[in-house]
Amino acid sequence: MKTTTLRVDLHTHTTVSDGALTPRELVRAAKNARLDIIAITDHDATDALDEAVAEGLALGLKIIPGIELSTHAPLEIPRVESLSTTYGGDIQDKRFLTGHAHGFEIHILGYNINYKSGQFQERLDALRRSRIDRVYLICGELKKLGVDISAEEVLSTVKGRSATRAHIGRIVVDKGYADNIRQAFKKYLGHGAPAFVKTSDFTPKDAIELIKSAGGISSLAHPGLIGDDIVIPSLVGDGLQAIEVFHRYDNRDTYKTYLAMAKKYKLFITGGSDFHGGNSDCDAAGLGEIVLPYEYFVEVEKVISGNPH
Repeated sequence: MKTTTLRVDLHTHTTVSDGALTPRELVRAAKNARLDIIAITDHDATDALDEAVAEGLALGLKIIPGIELSTHAPLEIPRVESLSTTYGGDIQDKRFLTGHAHGFEIHILGYNINYKSGQFQERLDALRRSRIDRVYLICGELKKLGVDISAEEVLSTVKGRSATRAHIGRIVVDKGYADNIRQAFKKYLGHGAPAFVKTSDFTPKDAIELIKSAGGISSLAHPGLIGDDIVIPSLVGDGLQAIEVFHRYDNRDTYKTYLAMAKKYKLFITGGSDFHGGNSDCDAAGLGEIVLPYEYFVEVEKVISGNPH
């Protein structure tokens, strides 16, 4: 009997946020990359999903409704007493309880969300408004550094609903203040850089609860980019259900690290390319190059199948 093995990518973006491809173009590109299942996970927006699902049905590609929520963790990582017995007491370790000077920027992925929920969309609208405010604040900080970019200039390039730092970064590069987007983030826009401004007071716990309220599964996005694993036990205490082990910036060592954490904290395993397209500085991997091993997706799919919308 032949074992079914499907190619799965659970982290992609479209023009609705900071991707280069429209929803229809992304689905076609995924089909051409021999993918069988993708999740579309735009930043704080779900406007791509209706078009993508329709195109997926036409092409025989399964689309999982998803989202990527940007959050800011407070400076102090709170103690989670309930974990001390469940996970062998190491949550009491001091290194799990101390914050860093700038806090943590944490992205939470949501899968199989009921994106048509009115309450869910109201919360997303508020998050997108805060993103616009953030553009103005960042441009103000850039001006202090001699980088002459206006918020209006940035917002005019936003094709979709969510304004992101990538939109600012592209203009920073176009105007010659950085050689590429990666350098723009390192010099100006990244966490801890001089023009960094947090998204809002929306916390990881808020994101996890919002995803749960929409019937979805929450997963910690690209944990290797956070800068410290001390946040993970706290997120588990907040109800986190999965962790993105396979990501474009990771390697075999980080895979092993986060596979072990997934096992330790009883988390589902997710993964994907984090594909944005159209800019080699944003994408270290193309569609089809980073896939979630199918045996891990099977476990996630069991939960998804139990929560149809």
